[in-house]
Amino acid sequence: MCLAFGKLDIQELGALDRNLSMVCGFVAQPNCQQLLATLWYDGFPGWRRRHWAVKLVTCFIIGLLFPVFSLIYLLAPKSALGNFIKKPFIKFICHTASYLTFLFLLLLASQHIARTNLHMQGPPPTIVEWMILPWVLGFIWAEIKEMWDGGFTEYIHDWWNLMDFAMNSLYLATISLKIVAYVKYNSSRPREEWEMWHPTLIAEALFAIANIFSSLRLISLFTANSHLGPLQISLGRMLLDILKFLFIYCLVLLAFANGLNQLYFYYETKASEEHNNCKGIRCERQNNAFSTRLLPPLNAHLYFARSYHR
Repeated sequence: MCLAFGKLDIQELGALDRNLSMVCGFVAQPNCQQLLATLWYDGFPGWRRRHWAVKLVTCFIIGLLFPVFSLIYLLAPKSALGNFIKKPFIKFICHTASYLTFLFLLLLASQHIARTNLHMQGPPPTIVEWMILPWVLGFIWAEIKEMWDGGFTEYIHDWWNLMDFAMNSLYLATISLKIVAYVKYNSSRPREEWEMWHPTLIAEALFAIANIFSSLRLISLFTANSHLGPLQISLGRMLLDILKFLFIYCLVLLAFANGLNQLYFYYETKASEEHNNCKGIRCERQNNAFSTRLLPPLNAHLYFARSYHR
């Protein structure tokens, strides 16, 4: 059965790796493992026997050259170097280096290296944001291609694809809102005077959420490591159990919140009694109702409870 893998094209290795769990348990057989390793490390004989320092330097050099490899692959995909780039191990290193570069650009964007007028309602894109745009377009094209090749049903069965879809949707929404803000607003006002649902504010919030998803997407690369891979798989298997415990936690939290609301509802203050007729967490001046008004009733409840037990 293992010899059947010898007829597979290298490009089909990725699809095979995704479907190994549905094939059989024979993949654990040593001969199959050796054949899969040979296909994966094609062009690097004896890779697993090399010193870790040699492996690190080799991966680092290939990672630095990924822009050159990408251009060569686009210009001459049938050349000798183009065929070398198609090897699974080289593609994996180049994709990893590209994604790490993307995360580095996100880090620069979050640190506001290229600062603009912070009070401009429709700011133009910065240099870092222009550099991030090709990666976003590439991610969207890759997801469309994967959905077209594998089908919609197979696409949605992979949780990482759903995460990619959410991440790309957030980036598209961010770009759209920034375009709307740039076209609609061309003045500068203090941020404190902006409306609550300002397009720029919403775009910044969505971009922050997309950055979180992009950083968490790096976990998918753990499967290439013999130590982190099993942990990542175990975490994926535990996800449903974690959600069950989270549901129980929210239920307990809701129960206590309902009880506290029932206890302190009678001491609620009106907006007319507050400073500037403002009530809530958005007010400039917060009332100390919990410390000045709510604690004495709570102490009274505790006092009567102690007296009753005595």
